[in-house]
Amino acid sequence: MTDPGPLPGLSEEIDQSLWCATMASQLAQSALDAGDQQTYEAIAPLGMQLSRQVSTFFVALHFGEPDIATYLD
Repeated sequence: MTDPGPLPGLSEEIDQSLWCATMASQLAQSALDAGDQQTYEAIAPLGMQLSRQVSTFFVALHFGEPDIATYLD
């Protein structure tokens, strides 16, 4: 299966951040479902941080902010 590339209208960096946030969230949920609290506690903060970053990208794009770096942690 080939990588289709970034979603239309998104930069590669935003697309990669979205993919990473999605995977981290899925891994954290899988760990929680399996009763692995230690893994969940290790992965969940990463998923939340990446989700905030992706949200920041979308807000910056929506409002046309030229310098999104000022919004990132």
